[in-house]
Amino acid sequence: MYLYRYRAGEMRQCLIDLGHEISEPTSEQVFLDEYPRTGGYNPINEVDMSSFAGADETCPQLPKGLWG
Repeated sequence: MYLYRYRAGEMRQCLIDLGHEISEPTSEQVFLDEYPRTGGYNPINEVDMSSFAGADETCPQLPKGLWG
């Protein structure tokens, strides 16, 4: 799944590169199972609120081209 691969790969690494400690991602199957209820694995949820805006701008939660 495109969104999972982005969040578990590029987005996660982007946040780590900014200096945030980000845990290992869940499996893709867990992501799919949890997505309807929780939105699935999203590493931005591990960023401190004081850094959230900058991290969200640098490492967007949705990849470019997701919707076409």
